Amino acid sequence: MDRLVFYHHPQAENFSLRYSSASLADIRSRREQSDESTKLIGYPFETLVYVLYEGDTEIESAQDIDFDRE
Repeated sequence: MDRLVFYHHPQAENFSLRYSSASLADIRSRREQSDESTKLIGYPFETLVYVLYEGDTEIESAQDIDFDRE
């Protein structure tokens, strides 16, 4: 079995990997301490691995982004 953990949440690209653990209690504690929006996935490896993703749910308009035009 390939051991692949996504850096970005598979269904929400604006959420990035922040922390992983084999302990559900540990990952839940980290989630409670986070000030950001979070998503949690359990990856079914030989030992279940939990991954906490944090993200910014505010999506800016392209007009609001500061581009370097040079």
